[in-house]
Amino acid sequence: METALQQAARSVGTACAISTTFVKVISINPFAISPDNLFFLTFKSIGIISDAALSTFLQTLSTLLPAELSQDIQSIDLAPDVVIGLVVNHVEALLLKLEGGGFA
Repeated sequence: METALQQAARSVGTACAISTTFVKVISINPFAISPDNLFFLTFKSIGIISDAALSTFLQTLSTLLPAELSQDIQSIDLAPDVVIGLVVNHVEALLLKLEGGGFA
C-alpha cells in the first residue's frame, strides 16, 4: 500500500510532467521521474512561470488526488519561486488529514 508521502510525490511529479515538457515520468512502478531531483527544484526552473501555468498545474494535481481535496489543492498559493518539494509536503499533510477523517 502506498504511503501518503508516496502518493503525494507521485501526484505532484505526474502533474509536473503533464504541465511541462521539462519533466518526464520514467517509471510508474517504482515511480521514477526525470529530473530525479525534481522536488528540490522550483516551478520556475521547470518552466512553470506564469499564473496561468501554475493554475493549470494545480488543476491537474487536483484531478490526480481524491475529490475531497480538490478545493484545498486548487487554493494553494503558488509562485514560480516555490520549491516543488514543499507542495509534496503540503499534499502529504492533506492526505493524512483526509485519512484521519479530518474533512468530515
